[in-house]
Amino acid sequence: MSRIRAGELNTRITIQEETRVSDGQGGFAKTWGGTGHTWNAWSRKKFLSGGDSSESDQTVSRRRFEYTLRRRRDVTLSGSMRVRDGSMLLQVVSVVADDEDISAVRLVTEELPPETAGDLVDGTFGGATWG
Repeated sequence: MSRIRAGELNTRITIQEETRVSDGQGGFAKTWGGTGHTWNAWSRKKFLSGGDSSESDQTVSRRRFEYTLRRRRDVTLSGSMRVRDGSMLLQVVSVVADDEDISAVRLVTEELPPETAGDLVDGTFGGATWG
């Protein structure tokens, strides 16, 4: 069993949890992050796949990445989260236990279209530090 070394964790990412905020009219608006719902982490990034497809007469580029990071007991990772890696925004597709290191977890992600990048709470990505 091989433990992940600190030097391998060379990509800083922000993990955001979806939250719902009252819209004042009996409904809710979906937001991302906010206090207690955003974590920063050092990770190892791996490109998985990519390609273009046609959707509604537009070419859409889809790329998948895997991020390996140290597991935390105080945070439960799920597919309702997303990852920000620089200017790239990615939806968590699955959370997988690392086969080689029980102290690590892998996030399989898919890049989101650029128009989804604007729905942030107060325009910040800050939060608790992870790792």
